[in-house]
Amino acid sequence: MHSTRLRRLLVVLGSIACFSFLFYALAVWHRLAHLLPSWAAFAFVFTPLARFLAIVGVWWHSRLAVILYAAVTAIDIAICYSVYQVAASLYGVIGALLLVGFVWPQWPNMPWLLANHSLKRTAA
Repeated sequence: MHSTRLRRLLVVLGSIACFSFLFYALAVWHRLAHLLPSWAAFAFVFTPLARFLAIVGVWWHSRLAVILYAAVTAIDIAICYSVYQVAASLYGVIGALLLVGFVWPQWPNMPWLLANHSLKRTAA
C-alpha cells in the first residue's frame, strides 16, 4: 500500500508531467522548434509523457516503472546539458531522488510489472 507521502508525491509529479507536456507541446513548440535542434525539441515534448507513464506504473506498484522514471530522468539530464538548459534538469533529479526515497521501503514487496494492490482497501 502506498504511503501518504508517496501518494502526494505521485500526484505532484504526475501534475508536473502533464503540465510540462502541455506547456512544451502547445505553448512553446514554435519557439522550441526554432531555437533547438529538432531532436531536442521532440525530446522536450515526449519526455514528460514518458515520465507520466512511469508515474502511473509506480502507482500500480511496478519496480520497472521506478527504473523507467530514473532512466527518463537520466536521458532528460543528458538532453538538457546538450542544449545548455542545466537548471531544468535539476528539478528532474530532485523528483527522481524523492521518488526513489519514498519507494525504497516498499521495493522488496513490489512486483516487476504491474499489480492491482492500489484497488485493495485495508479494514481499519
